[in-house]
Amino acid sequence: MGGRFISLTPDSPTFEGHSLWSLLSLFLFLSLFRAVSSQLFTRKTLPIFSSAACLPDTREIMTRTLDLAQAGKYKAVIDNVYPFTTEGVRSAFHVVESRHGKGKVVVKIADL
Repeated sequence: MGGRFISLTPDSPTFEGHSLWSLLSLFLFLSLFRAVSSQLFTRKTLPIFSSAACLPDTREIMTRTLDLAQAGKYKAVIDNVYPFTTEGVRSAFHVVESRHGKGKVVVKIADL
């Protein structure tokens, strides 16, 4: 199928917390509000899970990740590849909305 995708983020977070209350509202209250509201009101429109990962602030992790990507050690899990047609895009959205995809849903735009 070809192609590679890797998502990279900076080493340091970009948020400010001037007090304990502002940090709690940023990290705790917002997450709790989303969890409660998703269970009570909008369960079908929100993701099934949320995740957050924090890695140490070192260059070694980024270097190792890029080395593994360059060596071809990563394999993308792709559910299906749909054509860039009206029916293909509708089918792709249906799989994403149903939450039954077993990997990334890809819409193929062009051959490179």
